[in-house]
Amino acid sequence: MKNIAIIALSIALVVMLILHYSQRQDVLTPTFESLEMEFDYQERKVRKTTRDHVEDALLNNPKHGKEKTKSYYEHALQLQKRCNTLIYLIDSLKYALNKKNRGDSVGSSETVKQLMIGAGMARELKTSINNTIDSFVVWIMDDTYPKELLKRLYPSTFAISSGWEKAHFSGTEAMAQMELSRLKNHLAYAEELSISRIIEKANSGCVFRFDQNYGIALARNTYLLPGDLFEASMFFAPKPDPDDYKVLDMELGGRKLVPVNGIGTYTTVATGNGLQTLDGKISVQNPQGYINSYPVMVCYMVVQALASVKADSGQIIYAGVPMPITVRVAGTAPKDIVVTTSGGSLSGSNDKYVITANETGRLILKVARRTEAGKLQPVDSTIFLVREK
Repeated sequence: MKNIAIIALSIALVVMLILHYSQRQDVLTPTFESLEMEFDYQERKVRKTTRDHVEDALLNNPKHGKEKTKSYYEHALQLQKRCNTLIYLIDSLKYALNKKNRGDSVGSSETVKQLMIGAGMARELKTSINNTIDSFVVWIMDDTYPKELLKRLYPSTFAISSGWEKAHFSGTEAMAQMELSRLKNHLAYAEELSISRIIEKANSGCVFRFDQNYGIALARNTYLLPGDLFEASMFFAPKPDPDDYKVLDMELGGRKLVPVNGIGTYTTVATGNGLQTLDGKISVQNPQGYINSYPVMVCYMVVQALASVKADSGQIIYAGVPMPITVRVAGTAPKDIVVTTSGGSLSGSNDKYVITANETGRLILKVARRTEAGKLQPVDSTIFLVREK
């Protein structure tokens, strides 16, 4: 389906527009986190495939003896070692950018600029990327073709420009983390392309190509409360290939999906607590009639809702005296908070209420939230002590 390539390109363009123009970072952060996880997943998968091919084609090749392929194997190991060094640097930058590791709660664009641009981290990264790609020429035995091809395939990563630092690190922490994961992802494909060139040379001109196509599953929200609606979009991404591929089957979380215009949609109600992982696959028929299956994975976090009830007098109120209170539930809009009481009357809305106790003793205030599925979910309850005026 040629429409799939167009869809994938459109999604990439939308992401780039978001990176440069959006101001609603609180809403978009889950999108960046979802993309970050997808880039990380693809990077790990591609690098594992590359390592397996190095072993099979150069170390355990039944066609040629180990002596014939030994020098090529050493070149491949040196290239992989250089990639490991660069990926370690990127992971170190991701750690330094993480606000939790810094011991603060600031993830603004100014913080990112200060760390990445002001402290020179981005400049060091740019230099390391440039040097790594230059070193590939040596390990591929003075072959410059992969280097030039990588610049054309991934110009934002490898065609180093004067404004490279600002182009990648002018947004919030979530955007910067996604960009670093994307750089690792592109580096994995650079390693794959270069290793395949070494294997071609080792096999005396026999064409050896990795399958560079893959499936993608992206979550609309990565942080949910129990009862919220989880939604993920799933599609096939030919990279880059003008041929017409046919999507035969989509599966995610053990459920078959029916693609519409090449995109399958998975929805479920969030349950449980902690990190939730959904595995799946996309089966595709290539133009020659061969069928391949591509694994996909998407993650989201389910956290328990917490209620905050604040009254001017603390936990003690007086019978017959109206008392203003504020009720909030983390991650829930005020209009979806439902407050009830026993032993008194309650008025108000949108997290601002007035409670009046009928008699002395105890007054129980119950807090619930209305989920995206429309169900009422209990969150917490607060007990007030009621005294005579």
